[in-house]
Amino acid sequence: MPKIEGSKVKIAPRISLSIDAEIRRISKEDYGREDRVSAVIEDAVTHYSAARQSGNQLEQVLSATEGALLNRVNEKFEKEFDAHLKRVGDLIAKQSYYAVYGALVAEELLRKNLSKNSFKEVKTNRWNKAHEILEGHYEEAGGKEVAHMLQENQQLQAENEKLKKEIEQLRERNSELSSAKLEADRMEKKAKEIEQYYTRMIENLASKAEKTTFGNKYTLPFSIEDFVKAYQRQVPKP
Repeated sequence: MPKIEGSKVKIAPRISLSIDAEIRRISKEDYGREDRVSAVIEDAVTHYSAARQSGNQLEQVLSATEGALLNRVNEKFEKEFDAHLKRVGDLIAKQSYYAVYGALVAEELLRKNLSKNSFKEVKTNRWNKAHEILEGHYEEAGGKEVAHMLQENQQLQAENEKLKKEIEQLRERNSELSSAKLEADRMEKKAKEIEQYYTRMIENLASKAEKTTFGNKYTLPFSIEDFVKAYQRQVPKP
């Protein structure tokens, strides 16, 4: 059993004469004297142990190093990709702005120089032609699905225009119905006012009738025509 002295363990290995000579040579070179045999053996075992870490331990170190490098590369790629997307987005936004601006200017010039029907025909033809060209580009690039979506979008736009016209017709009809209702309400109010006017006239006329001496009969001291004219002068007809 090895003898323990403090933090050191005393062992007595048997080694060949050539190794003993080599140990003492290294001891002399590294430590200045030949009797530092134990120090040379410790160094040798330490280096040997490190050299054997070519298995799992070394793989773990390499894996960790590789992971750190990949993370760093991914971060740099993501930053540069985001910056690239931003630049492309800015370019698309500017291109879209100028495209819309040019379309508006062209539309304004066409409106000024063409009749309403001619302008509508030119606009429809140019829109269909632009759609056809764009769809062709997508098909050439292998984007059949996108081309199909463009075609579907065109159909939806046509349906949307149809719905807009129907809504406009309903609004016009609703406006006409609202106007008719307002006119009917006005006429009904007018009829009630006229009815009340003549009712008050009759009540006023009845209040002026005088009872005769012949039973329960009443007579007027003036003609009905004169009464009506006088009443209308005092109370204007609505």
